[in-house]
Amino acid sequence: MQFTLQRHFGIGISLDEDRVEVVRVRDSLGIVDVMAHAAIPFSKNVYDNGRIRDVQRFASELSALFDTYDLPKKGITVSLPSSMVALRMLSMPKVNRKQMEQMLQFQIQNEIRLPFADPVYDFDSYPSSFHSEDTILLVATPRDLVNGLVEAFREAGLRLAAIEAKGFSILRAVKALDKLPETETIVAEFGVHRIDAHFYKKGCLLMTRPLDIRADDYVQQPDYPDSFSRDLSYQIQRSISFVQYSLKQRDTAIDTIFLTGHVPDGERLAECLATQLDIAVKILDKPADRQLNQPLNVISLSATGAALRGVKSDAD
Repeated sequence: MQFTLQRHFGIGISLDEDRVEVVRVRDSLGIVDVMAHAAIPFSKNVYDNGRIRDVQRFASELSALFDTYDLPKKGITVSLPSSMVALRMLSMPKVNRKQMEQMLQFQIQNEIRLPFADPVYDFDSYPSSFHSEDTILLVATPRDLVNGLVEAFREAGLRLAAIEAKGFSILRAVKALDKLPETETIVAEFGVHRIDAHFYKKGCLLMTRPLDIRADDYVQQPDYPDSFSRDLSYQIQRSISFVQYSLKQRDTAIDTIFLTGHVPDGERLAECLATQLDIAVKILDKPADRQLNQPLNVISLSATGAALRGVKSDAD
């Protein structure tokens, strides 16, 4: 479910709406150590939500950051903005991978509706215990976006190892932190400008859904986090209903919700959400940062998980 290119060296990049976040990790006796962490904000005429608008300026700033932190310039995994990735759960006949690729190619051209033309796509099969039918998860992103990233990284003298959806990066980080329950889980990722809800079942990604709400619109209100938690609860309940009925996962019962990222007044918000949803809500600890060259306030799980690709097995 990742678009693989080369080996990995513990370097992950999370692409967000107006910035890129770079993390270097190592796995030290089962503990995730973040060795370096930095973010570069960009104007929309240079970079915009995964798309490179000015290759030269983007490459120059990214290359300078790698030089500043003396980071390896190869084996880099990039985690794409969730809004630029389409996930589709599909019931398919049980065939070998080559036959599946041929069937998917036909369906993408003729039957499967994607929000963009000319996609790059990959897929993986869910385990047999997951569903009564043979089920796969299709992952797709615009081809021109991928080509633009490859060109910009090449211009910066950096070699990509893989490009993947944030839901997989976050899953890898949660597993590395030994936090993923065996039951159904939501990880609500609070970005600078948006909140994405990643749904997991039996350790597998079900879907990623953007929530139509921004914490910044509420934090200055005198009743924060009460009003925000009420509206956020509504958005989460709508998303759970979508999983149960649109994805035909009617037995899905969310056991735990993790809040991660830029979560304002996280402990109070978690308490309010838990009361309103009657679901356990927890703040997900960020990775250990003892080795940071320049500590920042928030280390995203998506950047950390991207960096862990190839460092820790996805089967762990």
